[in-house]
Amino acid sequence: MSHRPLQAAVLVALTVFLGLQPYPPQTATAQGDGAMPRLNGVWTCDSSMGFHCGSLELRRADTTSRGVLWAVGPAGAMASVTGERVEAAAVLTPRNLLDIEMVGDTDGWAVGNDQTGGVILRYDGARWRSVYQGDDHFPTAVGFSGPDTGWVLTRGQRSLRWDGTDWNVVERRSDRDMAAVELSSPEHGWAVGERGAIQELREGTWHEIPSPTSRALTDLVLVGANRGWAVGGQGTILELAGDRWVESDSPTGEGLTAVVATETEAWAVGEAGVILHNDGRGWEEMEQPEGVSVTVTDLGLTGGGNATAIGPGGALLRLRGGSWESLFAPDGINLFATAVGPGGESWAMGQSGITLRFTDDGWRKSESATTATIHGATIASDGTGFAVGEGGVVLQREAAGGDVAWARQGRPTTRDLRAVSIVDASNALAVGDGGTIIGWDGDAWSEHTSGTLESLNGVAMDAPDHGWAVGAQGSFLEWKEGTWSPADTTARGDLNAVTVRGGDGWAVGNNGEIVQLFQGRWVNVQSPTRENLFAVAIPREGEAWLVGAAGVMFRLDGERWLPAPTRTSARITDLDFFGEDHAWAVGANGTRLQWVRLSHQIRLPHLSRGQNLR
Repeated sequence: MSHRPLQAAVLVALTVFLGLQPYPPQTATAQGDGAMPRLNGVWTCDSSMGFHCGSLELRRADTTSRGVLWAVGPAGAMASVTGERVEAAAVLTPRNLLDIEMVGDTDGWAVGNDQTGGVILRYDGARWRSVYQGDDHFPTAVGFSGPDTGWVLTRGQRSLRWDGTDWNVVERRSDRDMAAVELSSPEHGWAVGERGAIQELREGTWHEIPSPTSRALTDLVLVGANRGWAVGGQGTILELAGDRWVESDSPTGEGLTAVVATETEAWAVGEAGVILHNDGRGWEEMEQPEGVSVTVTDLGLTGGGNATAIGPGGALLRLRGGSWESLFAPDGINLFATAVGPGGESWAMGQSGITLRFTDDGWRKSESATTATIHGATIASDGTGFAVGEGGVVLQREAAGGDVAWARQGRPTTRDLRAVSIVDASNALAVGDGGTIIGWDGDAWSEHTSGTLESLNGVAMDAPDHGWAVGAQGSFLEWKEGTWSPADTTARGDLNAVTVRGGDGWAVGNNGEIVQLFQGRWVNVQSPTRENLFAVAIPREGEAWLVGAAGVMFRLDGERWLPAPTRTSARITDLDFFGEDHAWAVGANGTRLQWVRLSHQIRLPHLSRGQNLR
């Protein structure tokens, strides 16, 4: 990575469904080795309520000589910024992109990895393409001194050298992974990484150099051959003085994530909103705008003494006239429920009763009938809808004269309600803490006898007189002929959601637990994740969707589970489909994702072992 002047690069719009490693459920078959599944749809991240998409994190960036900025992040996220215009690039990999180097206006490289393998992408001035995806190399950093000389450092004792035509494997004697690499010439450069590792490139060979710190080093910048800075954990700042690195006094103990420099000054940023400046007289801490304390993941000098910094959740700061101002700070409002009504009418609800409605102008706040947190919402095809939440609050959808709103009903219980399901205007069920179950008969809510004191987190009806409820400690109940009774199941952990459609049924829970309805019995099946799962949906026969913590999302296409990159690390708490081809998903930090099914199929380039990395 070079000096990386970074502007406002936190909006990634396009996401696609990829999967390099399938996870078959009980009745599924595994995907063949080396095969790339088709792209099934596009997730877009809505930013109409602010300059963010949940907890999106773009962590590294670099600019061309014309000022076009490219930024990369987890799960293949990639975007370009030209002036104030932000555009997403086609997603080429589900793997995390960790570094990027723009060699010129028409040449650039991006690298990364995940637990399954590595990826190298190249830009040709018009588009990015994959030149390597495999499990032989796990790239962590990339640096170039010109179009014909570059290095990719990887996990372990390997590196790759670009000679203008091919990537060639070169041994690198180190047991520590490198986070950043900078070249001052074709034959000289520096790299820094975990546990304070420092390596120097001399005449084509990397040499381990004594380090003044054992703390992780996250970034470095060179100003000429013998001047530079490196930053890292617990406020670590190192200065390159001639041919050796020495520790500098730091005004902070917070971890530092990035550093940039010119001939006369340097900037470093990091955790808890730390921004440091050095004008040649030492490092000093700058003040962020009032009320802003987000982690700053990167920054860039934009000329004229100005700078821009970004952070998780779309945080955007700008330096003007010697002081920082906030262009956007995440509001932290969490969304827990989404519901779609007639004609695609879409709602998102959550913390402190926040209610959002999707309009022609995007998501807009709607007047809320409560300040209680909403945990679940649903709308039937006839337009009858309910939302339930904290302290037993129940809201009912009302439509009059073309206007639609949510009105508060009386509290049928004082227990927190966690989920609601509806069949029609006369049949609905809601569940909650302490085994609470209430039923709607078209006129009023009444309490049911559940037979359990365990908290119930999910409910699904497939007929007026039949449904299922799930909850803590593997609680699984069946509603049949007016009575609740224990269901036949192998589930043991805390379950958070259940859904049924036709003969298909799925329930999900903590630690990635997945339970499938199979011949009248709910049985555990192999899971693609250990993350907690919070919601499940069935848009059509043979297809199911799972969402959960850390932005995880998986799709079952009838044969295998495929990871669906969402470009967010936010917790995804709910999703709902309108028709078979559109969906909304919501979650922490105001995350709102929309999905549209693609009608065509695409296959990605895949490099087999033994091929050149070209």
